[in-house]
Amino acid sequence: MKLGEIIKIFREARGLSLDDFAKLSGRSKGYISYIERGINPRSGQPISPTADTLQALAQAMEISTSDLFDMLDDDQTITFKENTGGHIAPSIPDDPNVFVPQLKKVPLLGTTAAGEPILSDEHFEGYVGTTANADFCLRVHGDSMTGIGIYDGDIVFVKSQKEAEPGQVVVVRINGDAVTLKRFYRNGASVILQSENPAYPPMIFNADNCDDFRVLGIAIIKQSIIK
Repeated sequence: MKLGEIIKIFREARGLSLDDFAKLSGRSKGYISYIERGINPRSGQPISPTADTLQALAQAMEISTSDLFDMLDDDQTITFKENTGGHIAPSIPDDPNVFVPQLKKVPLLGTTAAGEPILSDEHFEGYVGTTANADFCLRVHGDSMTGIGIYDGDIVFVKSQKEAEPGQVVVVRINGDAVTLKRFYRNGASVILQSENPAYPPMIFNADNCDDFRVLGIAIIKQSIIK
């Protein structure tokens, strides 16, 4: 659905007037009306909510901004318009002459270690938009991959696959629950996980010290936090 349709369905299902929803969202009645119609009648241009407005609309509906983003049509073109408080928010583009990338929404499934492997209960945290052909993404914890520009707090997008080529950066699960991000190599019957930080020695796994070793996917792109 379009943003305006989502707002209108929510509002009418709860018996809220435009005034009621405007008060909940902290926006004007006229602006909410424009959003529901999807266009500003004064300019004839599509409404392009800011990051703060999208957050306010989601809060008024008692859902997260990512949940609101996920309700939008998959074929609705979304662009990252502005950076507010460290969060890049989606908005509807209003210039047909500007190239807008098509975004795929992939699930954020918890945390992976760039350092010593950590226990990671895989859990859904929401969706993140990306132009990459990724299947899921994970938040990075640690500094063992800083040599290739992956830092603590970054989000790494992963293409699911069970095998890896030597030298690829992979997400692996060790003994059923410990998950880590490293560069992958093989040496005979052993697997070597190499950091990109000289402070961390290689980790070597084989039948003597590991009961279960699985490649979850290949890291293909990362998203950094602006500090």
